[in-house]
Order: sequence, then structure tokens, then C-alpha cells
Amino acid sequence: MYKKMFQYFVERYQASAGKEYHYMKSHCGIDLMKIKRLKLRYNDFVDFIDYLYIKRKLSSINFLAAQLNDYHASAEYQSQQVIRDTILHQDIMAVRMKIINKCKLCKRTGYINKVNHCKCLKKFLKIRDKMRKKCN
Repeated sequence: MYKKMFQYFVERYQASAGKEYHYMKSHCGIDLMKIKRLKLRYNDFVDFIDYLYIKRKLSSINFLAAQLNDYHASAEYQSQQVIRDTILHQDIMAVRMKIINKCKLCKRTGYINKVNHCKCLKKFLKIRDKMRKKCN
């Protein structure tokens, strides 16, 4: 996967600069570690590189870590995050309605005696955590 990321970076660099990206094959492992330290999934990495390509800031693999902070602060990234969070919230609430609204034991509140969690709420909380972990 990191090789694909590195190859995508090299292709985008060549498209933006009009020349080949010079790297030593013996040091390619170091470049892959730099990409790995960014802790991005492939799709997020592609979005990040495309952002740099559009802004014409794609220069070297050494600067990606510093540029990642600028990307996270950018308006484009923030608007994408708001959309993702909104969609995730709607999905979570749909699951909540399916699980908790069918429970007759707690009368659709999720709590027994206003303090103790009902089994339906515990089930929903586990599913919610898995959904959040999957999106992040």
C-alpha cells in the first residue's frame, strides 16, 4: 500500500513539476517510512496529494509532514469533515432508532430506572463505537 502511495506521489510530482522526482532506490525504504508516519489511509493520502497538486505546493516527500498540518487547517478539508460527520451522525441515529425504538423493556428510552443501561442501549453503544472507529 505504501508503495502505491509513493508511486502516486511520484506521478503527481512529475505532472506538476514537468520533471522526474529524483530519489535513490537504496533509500526508498526511508521514503516509505516518511509516508507511513503520516498515518493516512490511501484515499486520504490521495486527497492530500491532490490538494498539494492543486495549490502547486507539491515539492518533496520531506515536507509532507509539515504540509499535512496546513491541509488539516484548510477550508477544503474542514468542509469535507463537516460533511462526513453529518453523514455519520445520520447513520448512527438511524441505527439508534432501529435498536432502541423496538425495545419494550425500557420503553424506548435506553435506561432502566433512569440510571441503569438497558441491553438495547449497550448494544447500540457498541455498534456506534464500531461505526466511529471505521470512519476515523
